[in-house]
Amino acid sequence: MLFDSADELKAALAPIAAKLSEIDEKRQQVELKLASNFSIFDPIKYDENVISRIIAHLLDPKGSHSQGSSFLKAYLQMLCKENYEKYNTNKIKEILKNQSLVDEAYVRCEDSTKDGGRIDITVFFDASKKFGIENKLTAGDQKDQVLKYLESLPDGGFLVYLSIEDPEKKLGKEWSITKKEAEFERGRGRLFLTKYDPHMSRWIDKCLIIAKSDKIRWYLAEIKQLVTTNFSDGGNSQMESNNEVMEIFLKDERSFKAALMAASYIGRMKEQLAQNYLEHIQDELKKGMQQYKNWKIDTDYDKSKPGRDGRWYPIKIKNKDHELPYIVSLMFEDQTTTTKRYNKCFYGIVENPDFEQNSKGPSEYFDKIKDKTEGVYSSMGWSGGLPRWECFNNNKDQDWMATGFLLKLQKFYIEKKSSTLLEEAKIVVERMLKLLEIVASFFKEKGIIK
Repeated sequence: MLFDSADELKAALAPIAAKLSEIDEKRQQVELKLASNFSIFDPIKYDENVISRIIAHLLDPKGSHSQGSSFLKAYLQMLCKENYEKYNTNKIKEILKNQSLVDEAYVRCEDSTKDGGRIDITVFFDASKKFGIENKLTAGDQKDQVLKYLESLPDGGFLVYLSIEDPEKKLGKEWSITKKEAEFERGRGRLFLTKYDPHMSRWIDKCLIIAKSDKIRWYLAEIKQLVTTNFSDGGNSQMESNNEVMEIFLKDERSFKAALMAASYIGRMKEQLAQNYLEHIQDELKKGMQQYKNWKIDTDYDKSKPGRDGRWYPIKIKNKDHELPYIVSLMFEDQTTTTKRYNKCFYGIVENPDFEQNSKGPSEYFDKIKDKTEGVYSSMGWSGGLPRWECFNNNKDQDWMATGFLLKLQKFYIEKKSSTLLEEAKIVVERMLKLLEIVASFFKEKGIIK
């Protein structure tokens, strides 16, 4: 043990706490004038669809930015420069040779493919030339998704796979496209794998140089802040390093020992804070489920074993006697490809990950359940149109391990008085119970359960 008692540890941490308080006070004074954390996007709920529309608008030569095709041309040139040494970029070069093609291009979001898929952004040049951008912020890939998108593009077309995480690492999962298939497509200039940051930051920097309008440059700067703050590795989940605090750790033996001890506990502390809040939601659900004698709450706090769809389901409301195709659940997105195990929390009616037939396709009950829930609440539009909401849909709180959210969780752990968390839990529980009522009555009417 580095310390013989808790009092010794507290004493060792005291100078660190004092210095952090001093730094925080100074920072608040500076922020009064600079507001460096402010973004025009703060009040807006922005998901993949919104970000796709922002990118599409900049790429569109006829967009209201009035900068013509300059942003689109800059993007193609950058894509070419990033890949020409290793991969075939002839399709891009062919487009760039014809300025009129670039000038007359048009852009569409959610362009449909033959098999019913939708490419996030598609730029059309002519009948034989277009390219798509698959904008992957958090959602996982569908089976053979990239392959199907490539098949939908003409011979002169190509696909840009844009991901927060390193797309090279995602290839090993061989779900959307195998590594061998990806290398083949990259070799013939049909596929480009790109990481959000620095890819998007580089493009926006080029657009900032090209833009002739101060208003557009200001807008571009806001977009860059959005990308670097929320869609890069680490994002806002790391506290800003501070040399003054570092010096205390390095020069004071007791503080250094305290830092070592705290570091050994930090992972478990984060887990405990998040689990404490989930348990509060679970307890409130139990209180509201007393009339549902044949229903239970399944909890699973082992995130190392996500469902076959890649999501983690810590709270599932299920029937005690039957595995039903649809259940009410709280889940976290895409645990297979991200290191942020507590990001993108959703709750609502979902396909039961433990119902075997769901791995083979939609249940025969889907449309009927959808009709039952129509108009009950405003849907997020996900989960095939079934009611489903995102917890804390302000983007800065989508990662529960972000510093700001951890502080809320810590306050809740001590006092259970965080008004934001209490209110959100109340909404979550109220909606989940309403949806349980719908699911229970539906399967009872079908004679499947009692």
